Amino acid sequence: MKHCLKIISLILLAGLFGACQVKEEIPGDNVPKMFPALTEFHFSGGDLGDEIAECNQVSTDLITLDLRGLEEGVELVPSAEGRFKLLKINDQAVSSGTKIALYRENTVTLFGYNASQKREYRLIVSFNEYVPKITITTKAPIADKFNYVDASFVFSDFPGKETIETTGGIHGRGNSTWLVYPKKPYRIKLSEAEKIFGMKKDKDWVLLAEYCDKSLMRNAYINTISKTVGLPWNPGTIHVSLYLNGQYEGLYLLTEAVEDGKNKVDIEPDGFIIENDNYWNQEPLYVRTDMQGRCYTFKYPDADDKEIVSGDDNFNYIKKFLDEMEYAIYYGDMANEAKGYRKYVDVDSWAKWFITQEIMGNLDTNPFLALKTRGAKLEFYPVWDAEWSMGLASPGDNGWQVYPETPRYTVETEVWSHAFYFERLFQDPYFVKYVYDTWQTFKAKLPEVRQAVAAEADYIKEAQVENFARWDVLGKPISVGLYFFDTWEEEVAYIADWFDRRVDWFGTFITNRYYQSR
Repeated sequence: MKHCLKIISLILLAGLFGACQVKEEIPGDNVPKMFPALTEFHFSGGDLGDEIAECNQVSTDLITLDLRGLEEGVELVPSAEGRFKLLKINDQAVSSGTKIALYRENTVTLFGYNASQKREYRLIVSFNEYVPKITITTKAPIADKFNYVDASFVFSDFPGKETIETTGGIHGRGNSTWLVYPKKPYRIKLSEAEKIFGMKKDKDWVLLAEYCDKSLMRNAYINTISKTVGLPWNPGTIHVSLYLNGQYEGLYLLTEAVEDGKNKVDIEPDGFIIENDNYWNQEPLYVRTDMQGRCYTFKYPDADDKEIVSGDDNFNYIKKFLDEMEYAIYYGDMANEAKGYRKYVDVDSWAKWFITQEIMGNLDTNPFLALKTRGAKLEFYPVWDAEWSMGLASPGDNGWQVYPETPRYTVETEVWSHAFYFERLFQDPYFVKYVYDTWQTFKAKLPEVRQAVAAEADYIKEAQVENFARWDVLGKPISVGLYFFDTWEEEVAYIADWFDRRVDWFGTFITNRYYQSR
């Protein structure tokens, strides 16, 4: 039987089974002290044959076991070493050769000399669906989000596909996600470009933690919508299990990095990729527009490598372009395509970006824009960062609301039609009609969106158990998240229902705007 296991063959140590050969007899209280603990733990037998499935102990009370490819309820023989006189799995005493039925969640109990000398572990087992695994070993701690740390990488793909082993660097990334939350996001740069898990060959990758999004699905929604509505490029993504320096760190979203490239944001050498970044003052260089005071940072040219510096030709060009664009948006003749805002703005991508973000109700995205070459129009893509979307959070009078405040933002609240430059663009009948027409085409494809996100949820439904065993956040308010549920299934059901209601609202919203503008 084919199965997808991380198998480590080893010679059994002398006495490996001995610790399990204890009858269920626990003496009285007048006994030496013992602090039960496991030092080695694995399973064999059954469908494994002569192979051994090693457990991975990642914390003081959590053990994980990879049995992808086997069915839940499989019976295997446990072997353990450590400090204990009796071992139980799911209340069944274990001795040499005992077969234990394993499920997705199991309890491992160690006893010392009496009932008070007891320790429990959660044993989380992954079955069936295989989420690819990334194993990273660094030569030093990952201290910040600026300096790469040398590391080795192992990308373990689906059964029958090649495992990639390579080297490169890793550092932290993000703003509050890096500084505040215990589950950290990372940026990876490989020594050589690799084709990872079926995505385009590249050196640069990002690992998103999705710590606050307990559905683990909001990025799946926004990427699917963006792709379906037809934006020029959407980062490739896949959920993976991350192991960092021997410790399981949870379920992550591996994604392509936003940067220039033939298979990414395809621009000419004289083009630009800019970001309207809330943390612009933490970047090495930014440009501020005169009229609106909007600050943009640079993805291309690279300010870190001094490919663009304040006052050079690149900097002066994009500064002049953005200032002229803002003037045209607010004071130009909207109906004049040659002299109004349409001289600067690529209406198609702006309309599609707006639909994507407004349907998501995305309150805190990172707007990226691309100017393919000098003289071109500014395109609005790719989409990025859906963490605070789909009803999870809400703004108030003094910034983000926090639990237990009643959310002011609802499924029927407009977000982007009153933000960025869109409030002014929605005063133009041409732009409103373009959004309306684009919506008519897109809404026919909504079944494709629902089908794709449902497949993604099914894909991670087993891996999420291990993730939330590692990060105990279900049923708890995290950061500015106002909605939270006791189970992952409830989180997923909530955003699916929210999406359906938001789509209904948006259809009414854009239809009303269209007829009002005629």
